[in-house]
Amino acid sequence: MTNVSQREVGSRKGVAVLKAKAKKFAQSVRPLLEEDDLAGLSAHATARELNRRGVPTPRGGAWTANSVLKLKARLPNRGPAEHPSEGPSE
Repeated sequence: MTNVSQREVGSRKGVAVLKAKAKKFAQSVRPLLEEDDLAGLSAHATARELNRRGVPTPRGGAWTANSVLKLKARLPNRGPAEHPSEGPSE
């Protein structure tokens, strides 16, 4: 038996719930990101357009380039160029 405290178990479950909610939100916004006028835009331009359209972030704040990149990273079937943690392929 491992020596894991109740606090650690609860924390892990909490993180899993937050990640699941973030992924669900990303999937709900995906259709907007795939529209012709948003597809292919930079993260900064996408954030500006989402703010212009009044699309709320998960916490109700303004979109930023970083929040767009994090959102795109949560979506499956995205190319490496759209993941902020991956550089260009050689």
